[in-house]
This record gives sequence, C-alpha cells and structure tokens, in this order.
Amino acid sequence: SNQGTQIMEHLYGFNVVKAVLTCKSRQRIQRLFVHSNLKDNPKLTKSALQTKVDQIMDLARLENIPIVHTSKLELNRMAHDRPNQNMVLEATPAKICVSESGPVSGRNLLLHNVGDPQNLGSILRTCLLMNIDHIFLSGGCSQLSPVVAKASSGALEHFLSNDGISQVAGLTKFFESTTVPIMAAVCNGTPDITTTSKTGLICVGSEGAGLPGAITSKATTLVTLPMARSDLVDSFNISVATALLINKLFSSSS
Repeated sequence: SNQGTQIMEHLYGFNVVKAVLTCKSRQRIQRLFVHSNLKDNPKLTKSALQTKVDQIMDLARLENIPIVHTSKLELNRMAHDRPNQNMVLEATPAKICVSESGPVSGRNLLLHNVGDPQNLGSILRTCLLMNIDHIFLSGGCSQLSPVVAKASSGALEHFLSNDGISQVAGLTKFFESTTVPIMAAVCNGTPDITTTSKTGLICVGSEGAGLPGAITSKATTLVTLPMARSDLVDSFNISVATALLINKLFSSSS
C-alpha cells in the first residue's frame, strides 16, 4: 500500500510483528491490524492467541501506533492468504546498506543467488540462533520481503536493527579487503574438513548453480558436505546445508 510518498508493506504473524515493534527495525510503522473478534475484553478467559494479540497491542500503544480492528478476510487479503495469526503490521520495507568491503572479524556468511524467499528467511533464522554476526548478500538474492520476514520468524528484524545484513557492492573489492578465512561450499571440495575457527566467512551459493569462480577462486578452503544417497538426491536444501556448514566450520564455543 501507499501512504503519502512512502511505500508500505504488510508484515504478518506474531513473531515478525513483535520483532518489528521491539527491534524498531523499520523506518516507519503506519498501523497495526487485528481481528475484530480479538478486541480487549477483560471478562473473557484469555486464549493463547488472545494473550499474544494483547501483547502486540500493548507494544503498539507504547509506540502510539494506531490499532485497526478488521475482518479475517481483510487480514488474509493483506497477508496474501498466508498464515498471519490474526495480526498484520503496515510498515516501510526493509532497507539494507551496501558493503564495499569484506569482513575483518567475526562469524560471517555470504549468500550468492539465493532467490527463494522461504530459504533466505530460514537461513536468517538459523544465523540468529547460531551466532552469525553478519550476512552479506550478493548476486540475485531474494528481496527482503514479508515472505522472507515470516520465514525468518523475526530474525530479519534483528539483523536489520543491528546493521547485520548488507548487499555486496562488488565481489572483487569485497574479497580484496576480507582478512578472515574464506570457506566456500562446493560439490568437489574436502568432505571431512572441520575447523574450530572463531572468525571467518562461509560462502554458499544457490542449490542449482552453486558458487561462481569469482567466489571459489578467493576461498582459503573449499568444503563439501558428504551425502549418503547423492545418486537419488543431488543436494541438500540450502538452508539445511548452511546450518550444517556453520556447525561444522565455526567453533561452537563462540
């Protein structure tokens, strides 16, 4: 939707809406929409859903965000018929900065051409739970849409509010300035590599094409996840592969 000159989008689901309101990750929040049947009613025995909606409405009131009660049909329309837990938040789209240079410390992940929004959101969720400091996006990665936000279960908002996610401006300059070990996931690398590095950059490409030579040629380590039945299935799902790589390559004590 369009409010004045600012484009707005609809974010939905309890974890996402709560994360946006608590992380203050969006430039502007316009309105909170909740199901008409879930208005404050002290006489009712509160269901788990009612308790969640009340919590969200309390957060919205703290920020002076208007609350609009509407039909389930309208909520479903705003969420494009995706599960929304009876709440939709109207806010500005995610904005990320551009990274000219690569990482010099910390636990980092570079995603190249991850075009599926569900996979990207799932990876962000994994990164938050596995202590990744920064995520770099390169090539044709999915836009940071409401679908990505929902699949990330609120993790996207954490990375946005902490400047923990950025778009790579150009790969050459990026890798020239990277000083941490670079570990690239490929089909024909070392299957039994395990490091206990506290810093590094793990690079992961799309399930189909993988990583381009512009990235693999810069890697200090080429790593492959062993697969038991590659005769039947040719690759892991990328979000699963990313979780396995983080667990394998970064020290769990970090």
